[in-house]
Amino acid sequence: MNSKEKILEIISSILDIDISKLDNSTTPQDLIEWDSLANMNIFVSLADEINSNLTYEEYSKCSNIGDLLEKFK
Repeated sequence: MNSKEKILEIISSILDIDISKLDNSTTPQDLIEWDSLANMNIFVSLADEINSNLTYEEYSKCSNIGDLLEKFK
């Protein structure tokens, strides 16, 4: 599994939605499930599961999933 698939899997699992609802243009505002608590859980899970050095400040600047995926290339 590549990092893109892993990131999408983490997000879909936390939001409890089908992974097919996620693409590069998806933003937290697009999904009612993506509230502030889910946002923090996504950040923490990315840090834990992908061994990310991404800071919360960097994470919070990502406006959509595509921006987030760019951080892990």
